[in-house]
Amino acid sequence: MIRARVKLCLQVSIYVLLLFSAISVITWGGTVSLTLSVAPGEVIRGETLTCTAVIVNSGASSMDLTYQNSLPTGLDQWNAQYRLNGGGWIVYPATGLIPLGTIHSGESVSVDIQASVEYSAPGTLTDTARVTDGATQLASTTITTNVLPSIDAGADKMVGLGGMITFSDASAGDGGDCFLFMGR
Repeated sequence: MIRARVKLCLQVSIYVLLLFSAISVITWGGTVSLTLSVAPGEVIRGETLTCTAVIVNSGASSMDLTYQNSLPTGLDQWNAQYRLNGGGWIVYPATGLIPLGTIHSGESVSVDIQASVEYSAPGTLTDTARVTDGATQLASTTITTNVLPSIDAGADKMVGLGGMITFSDASAGDGGDCFLFMGR
């Protein structure tokens, strides 16, 4: 009689364990993908760069997801904005964390981020984005964008010793028409 009860308890324990394992696989076994693109492909300092992320839940269950993108050095994070699925623009959070809410199985969400390229930006911008469920990173990707060099299109002027030059188009703030005096 005691053997029968032990055997029954052991069988029930195994069934309960298998049940929780199956629920765990269904709940946490989802597959999330993340693609990242930028426009324009090459950007000029001072212009606006748009970064688009598409997150797809191809798993068997719904998931509460968060998109994380700490913008790279060279993008003006303080004046950046984002939108979800083509909706209205929202001020970009300083943390770089954007709650996506519940994404059902087979659904996707797009995140557009617009930011100005700073004049002090490096020659390339490397952006890494992540998708989490609040605790675990589920997807990550990186994209690199070239920043075109800034060019001063002003004409160079050379004047011979004792010569004279007249500046007709210069103003105090345009940064052009500089000259260097080399003499005694």
